[in-house]
Amino acid sequence: MVDLEDMRNRIKSLNESDAKSLAMLTYANLQMVKTGNGRFTSEECVDQLLKLFTSIPEHPETNRDD
Repeated sequence: MVDLEDMRNRIKSLNESDAKSLAMLTYANLQMVKTGNGRFTSEECVDQLLKLFTSIPEHPETNRDD
C-alpha cells in the first residue's frame, strides 16, 4: 500500500477536473454502501476506494527511482 505522504503528493498533483472526479467517485461509493440494501458492503467500498486512490499516478517530482 502507498504510504500517506506519497498519496498526499499524488492527490496534490491532480488537476481540478481529476480531483472533482475522484471526489464524485468517492461519494458514489459511500452512497452505494449507505443505500445499497447490503449489496455493496463497507469492505467492498474500502477495497474499491483503495484501488481508486492507488491508481493515481505517482507525480514525477516524487519518483524515488531517479
